[in-house]
Amino acid sequence: MPANRALPFIIATVFIDMLGVGLIWPILPQLVAKLSGQALGNTAVIYGILMSGYAAVLFICSPAIGMLSDRFGRRPILLICMAGLGLNYIILATAPNLVWLLASRLVAGMFSATISTANAYI
Repeated sequence: MPANRALPFIIATVFIDMLGVGLIWPILPQLVAKLSGQALGNTAVIYGILMSGYAAVLFICSPAIGMLSDRFGRRPILLICMAGLGLNYIILATAPNLVWLLASRLVAGMFSATISTANAYI
């Protein structure tokens, strides 16, 4: 794909990735309170675990996503990551309990490692 046609795809990919991160921050505390049955002020520890789990998986998977993009190409890896994020949002929307919510955040961390791949693609 020529560079001038690839740039909108890359910008859209990073935008969708960052939009998902930005949208979950204000929603997650209320979701944790609803699923845990606790008051909003008592869910800070659970919220912290969810957010730090996301960051830890993102930190661990970023080099792996980068190596996979070097081996199989940037575009297929970016498309797979976008499909994985779509799966994450489905799990997040239908999470019946905190375990599923944690699984959703870990999946999000695994597939959100697209920024370094997008930068390499550009």
